[in-house]
Amino acid sequence: MRETADGWSAEMAVPVETVHQSGMDLRRLQLNAMAQSHTPRGLETVFLTDPRYGTKFRSCLGFLRLVPKPAARPRPRRFTVRLHFAEIEDVVPGQRIFDVAIQGKTVAKQLDVIR
Repeated sequence: MRETADGWSAEMAVPVETVHQSGMDLRRLQLNAMAQSHTPRGLETVFLTDPRYGTKFRSCLGFLRLVPKPAARPRPRRFTVRLHFAEIEDVVPGQRIFDVAIQGKTVAKQLDVIR
């Protein structure tokens, strides 16, 4: 997120290239955003609204790429990925099994979070 004198801007969680590759049109995407802030009166929830229609949706036309696309393919690097789980119910082995994929490549098959 980047704050400016005019307001704020944020990068959406899905890379813009992925949006394009999926066939979605950025001009037709909608954003439903909410923020919470602490005020003297307590916690206040603020929704982005479209003043023309009074809705809680706003067009994504203002979204820009915050990180420029690299001119060349970046060199390979090593990363550590940590998975954190919070099992709040009684879960037995074999009940929560799934594959883990990073950038489309399966790196762990049949991961059981209880074992």
